[in-house]
Amino acid sequence: MIYIIIGALLLILVLIFLLFLLVPFQIFLEFHKLGSNFKGNITVKWIGIRIFQREIPDKEKLKDIEEKEEEKGREFELRKLLRILNLILESWPSIQKLFFAFIKSWSLENFSANLTLGFENPYDTAIITGYLWSLTYPTNVLTHLNTSVTPEFNDQVLDGDLEVNVKLKLLWIVVEGVRAITKKPVRKLLQEMRSFQ
Repeated sequence: MIYIIIGALLLILVLIFLLFLLVPFQIFLEFHKLGSNFKGNITVKWIGIRIFQREIPDKEKLKDIEEKEEEKGREFELRKLLRILNLILESWPSIQKLFFAFIKSWSLENFSANLTLGFENPYDTAIITGYLWSLTYPTNVLTHLNTSVTPEFNDQVLDGDLEVNVKLKLLWIVVEGVRAITKKPVRKLLQEMRSFQ
C-alpha cells in the first residue's frame, strides 16, 4: 500500500514537472515614459496564474545597489575579468547552443509601441519621423507588430509606451542548460562569475 502511494506521488511530481516544461509561460512587459517619469511592469503567468510581478524601476533594489557599491569600494579587478573572458571562449559552444534553444523556445504574441518624437529643429523631426515611418509601416502590415511614431514639432520630446507579450517554453532551455552544466568550463565560468559579483 505504501509503495502505491509513493509511486502515485512520484507520478504526480513527474507530471507537474512535465507540465512546467511543456506549458508555456506568458511574460508581459509594459513601459511608459512621459517627460522625466519612467515606469514599467513585468508580469509572468503560467496557466493563467500570476507567479511573478515586479515594478520597474524597483526603488528598494536601487537603494540596496547604491549601498552595496558604497560598502564595497573595491577596485576593478582586470585579472578576474580576463579569466572570465577566457572561460566564456572555452564555454562558447555550450553558450551558443543555450542561446539557440532560448531563441527556439519563445514566441512573440503581441508587440505594441507608441513613440512621440521631437527634436530642436522641426526639419530634423520631420526627416527622422519619415525614416521611422518607412521602417514601421511594412512591419505593421506584414506582421502582428503594432508600432506608431508621432512627431512633435514644437518641443524636444522622446516619450512613449511599449507593451510586449511573449510565450516561453522551458523544455529546450532546460535540456541545453543541463547539458551545459555538465561541461567543466561552464561550471568554472559560473563559479568565477559568482565570485566576481
